Amino acid sequence: MGSANVGKSAFINALLKMMAQKDPVAAAAQRYKPIQSAVPGTTLGPIQIDAFLGGGKLYDTPGVHLHHRQAAVVHSEDLPVLAPRSRLRAQCFPNFQVAFDDTTSSRIRSNGLNGFSIFWGGLMRIDIVKVLPQTRLTFFGPKALSIQMVPTDKADEFYQTIGKGVGGPLHL
Repeated sequence: MGSANVGKSAFINALLKMMAQKDPVAAAAQRYKPIQSAVPGTTLGPIQIDAFLGGGKLYDTPGVHLHHRQAAVVHSEDLPVLAPRSRLRAQCFPNFQVAFDDTTSSRIRSNGLNGFSIFWGGLMRIDIVKVLPQTRLTFFGPKALSIQMVPTDKADEFYQTIGKGVGGPLHL
C-alpha cells in the first residue's frame, strides 16, 4: 500500500521477474502482472497475485491520494498533457540560445538568475533571490510544460495573464 503513482505495480512486476528465476509459481504469476502506467488511478481495486510456492499472495492496491501531492491537485483531463510521451530531456536555464531582449540578456550576464522568476507551466514558480551568477537550473519533464523566465517584479502580472497555461489553462 502506498501513495498514488509511486511505483507499487512496477515494484511488484520487478519482484515477480526476480522471483521467477527460482519459483515456478512466481513465473506463472507473471502472466497476471499488474499494469504499470504514468497516469495515477490505473489500479482500480486490490489485485491478488498467487506468487509463492507455499501459497503466499501479493496484493497490488490502488494508491492512497494525498492532498499535498500534485496528482491530487491537477484535474484528470490535464494529466495526459503532463504525462511524458517520450524520453525526458533536460531544459537548462538560463538558456542563452533562447532569444531574450537586450535588457534581460545583459541583466542575466551581469547578475545571473538573481531577481528572476521561472515558471514551469502552470505548476511551479521559482523566485530566485540569491544565487551565484554562474548558477544554472535544470528541469526534467514533459515537453508540454513550457518554461518561462520573467523578472520577479513582473511575475504576478505574468502569472495572471499567460503563466497559468500548459498547452492551455490547467484546471488547478
